[in-house]
Amino acid sequence: MPDCNLSQSESPGPSTAAEKLTGVERHEWPALVLAFAYFFFVLAAYYVLRPVREQLGIPMSGNPALAELAAHLPLTLGLVGEGLA
Repeated sequence: MPDCNLSQSESPGPSTAAEKLTGVERHEWPALVLAFAYFFFVLAAYYVLRPVREQLGIPMSGNPALAELAAHLPLTLGLVGEGLA
């Protein structure tokens, strides 16, 4: 029976303090930073635009067209965001 040495294919383990602390490997950091930035900017845009909407006096109830817009807007933003990412 051949010797199946799996230790050659395994990663050597964390090498930096950040890897030891978080468990994120070196090649995963760029994706992690981009995901964090994307999430941060989506939430920031929402919290910036919400007071503007309220100051403009756009009520979200009573008008079916605005209710439909409110339902479709997050979906559209999500699709556009995925296309840009």
